[in-house]
Amino acid sequence: MNVGRFTLERLRLPGVTTLPVWNRPLPDGRELWERVGAPRVGEQRRLGVSEGEIGRGMAAALLPVLAGLQEQLRPSVFFLTGGLCAVSGFREELVGTRAACPVTIAREPAWAAAEAGLAWLAEQGAPGGAVVDVGQTSIKTLTSSARILHERDLSVLPLRLIAPDGTSHGAPTVPVAAFLAGGLRAALASEAPKPRRVLLALPCPLEDDLVPGPCTYGWQGDRELLPAVFGLVAAAPRADVARPIPDAGVSVLVLNDAELGAEAARRALAPEPGTRVLCLTLGFGPGGALLEA
Repeated sequence: MNVGRFTLERLRLPGVTTLPVWNRPLPDGRELWERVGAPRVGEQRRLGVSEGEIGRGMAAALLPVLAGLQEQLRPSVFFLTGGLCAVSGFREELVGTRAACPVTIAREPAWAAAEAGLAWLAEQGAPGGAVVDVGQTSIKTLTSSARILHERDLSVLPLRLIAPDGTSHGAPTVPVAAFLAGGLRAALASEAPKPRRVLLALPCPLEDDLVPGPCTYGWQGDRELLPAVFGLVAAAPRADVARPIPDAGVSVLVLNDAELGAEAARRALAPEPGTRVLCLTLGFGPGGALLEA
């Protein structure tokens, strides 16, 4: 896909397969995202529940899911990233003998995937590249010289929860595209010279033709989303420092955010050939990917 001077393509990392986990059933009849996710954490904080109690509760809800995944997929280790891993009490409760198999939590879970993406770009001959990690509550932009966090304004982009049939239709393209374009402009503006290659991670299933799947942005099946995003970036005024590189253009590699988390696992664990690592990203809701080294 070409949009102006941007060339977009789907990136498939070797040995990495997405794995839907957000709707895994729990013993109490709820789905995993209802117990291990930002909405639940936010609700408990508003009720005055202590951070330690919140973290321990998340770990307790996650343990039976890990047991089921271990029985189904036989991973050698679980690797966890995402901002909710940093909630007090979660790491201490989860990492230990109670889990179905060993659990490793990223050293800096909120930024681990983006850091891995930046390292991957450098290895591909793209020093000075940029990573734009789109979450369902914020966008994390990372370059060699900057970390930028764009919070989602729910008054402009309200949460569109995924229906039981797995759909999440209905979001207008323009405001969603404008939000994503802001993160991309920040990435392009933060480096000198401007990045020639960008990794864009999206919190949803993603086809080879870059049509996005369901998530709380409501962009499922929207073929115009990414053309609209990069059209907005490409249309930035010439004086705007966020304008993309003029002549050579920018290569944009698009992938699922849990797949980028699996790249963080590859770098953190250096698994032996034949090892299976089950990667979970804990943010608004859990995402998953299987890494087969």
